[in-house]
Amino acid sequence: MSLDKFISRGATVVTPCAACRHKHRDVTCDAFPSGIPEPILRGEHLHREKYPGQENDFLFEPADSSPEPKTQKPEPSGEIL
Repeated sequence: MSLDKFISRGATVVTPCAACRHKHRDVTCDAFPSGIPEPILRGEHLHREKYPGQENDFLFEPADSSPEPKTQKPEPSGEIL
């Protein structure tokens, strides 16, 4: 699948997939390793439920959701300031 369909002269159409934690650098993802279906890329199917024919259980998850905190408190150094 090519990205050409989603790029128009002078403008780029941003797919909702760009914000998903499962998206790869091309037009594939963990849910669709052979290529994300066009209705999902176009935002016509938001992929909050399994897509017809999908063979795994990956669904849209925002890229910034993480089970671990993004920042950690620094460990005490033992120094008295």
